[in-house]
This record gives sequence, structure tokens and C-alpha cells, in this order.
Amino acid sequence: MANQANISLPTQNAETLKKHLKFGLIHQNLDDYLDMFNLPNLVMQTVENLHRIAFELAEDAAKENIWHLEVRFCPTYFTAAGLTFIQIVEAITAGL
Repeated sequence: MANQANISLPTQNAETLKKHLKFGLIHQNLDDYLDMFNLPNLVMQTVENLHRIAFELAEDAAKENIWHLEVRFCPTYFTAAGLTFIQIVEAITAGL
């Protein structure tokens, strides 16, 4: 399944994609825990995607009547395609 960023995902639809995400599992060590972010981080490599993800996070929180939201992220994970820390922080803060 390809998307706007031409990233090859390991499935053809959202339902089977969930099987490739390991959220909610008990992890034996830090490396195992961090591995679950490999697939999501593939799509977090463009300004447009980071902006959209941050916007949708805030939008979803607002729909659930959440008034205060603390967002934590590690810009280092979003530099694989050449984004700078400034681009990353600006994209996320603009989205929020």
C-alpha cells in the first residue's frame, strides 16, 4: 500500500495494517518497546505529514472534550529524510 509520501507499507488496507503495529503489548526490554515505532516513524518524515499528524492529534482531543494536552516527541526520529530540527518543531507546533 503506497501513500502520498511513496512509502511502502506492509499491507493493502487499514485493518490488516493494525496487525503490524504492536501497541498495547507488554515488552520485555526497551529495544523491543522502541521497535513498535519503526512503522509509524516511516510516515513521520515530511513537514506535511508531521503537521497533519499533530493537527489530527489536537483535533481528536478536542472532539473528546480534552482541554489540556501535553504532546511529547523526539525530533531525532523524524530526520531520516533530511528534515532539520527546526522544520520538525515548526511543523508540529503549527499543526497543534
